[in-house]
Amino acid sequence: MVEVQRAIPILAKAYGDSMHKILHVGPDTCSVVSKLLKEKETKAWGVQPYDIEDADRNCKALVKKDIVRVADIKFPLPYRPKSFSLVIVSDALEYLSPRYLNKTLPDLARVSIDGLMIFTGEKSVQLLNGFCERTKALPCIVFVNCISMWLSIAALYAPFIMSL
Repeated sequence: MVEVQRAIPILAKAYGDSMHKILHVGPDTCSVVSKLLKEKETKAWGVQPYDIEDADRNCKALVKKDIVRVADIKFPLPYRPKSFSLVIVSDALEYLSPRYLNKTLPDLARVSIDGLMIFTGEKSVQLLNGFCERTKALPCIVFVNCISMWLSIAALYAPFIMSL
């Protein structure tokens, strides 16, 4: 997930001190979590929604240390409410039916303190934006997986994110 990895320095500046406990959910969670762990004073965990049979040694080591978990996101996440300052989701929701999406999104919001950031394809944007509008308890921002579009949207949201 190149977009998420490119976004990390921007998110670090925007979220500042509140970006200290992050959960990443998505198929490339091992590389995203590895990059996040290199950020100063940042702890990161991940949920890999697919099998890691073909994963590299680094990913398998993260799973063995229980930093990354392999789990089906259609079911409740194995974390307590408000466990993470920020939850970042990338390329994990596109294939869920509306039935499962309506269960998964509130569960992702449940484990977050400060916000939910979703990187997705165009197919899911309208449905996800509807969820974000209904979720008034925490900031929820949806980004389309196109880095140029992401950067332009991020520029629009930067004042909002900075005020969190």
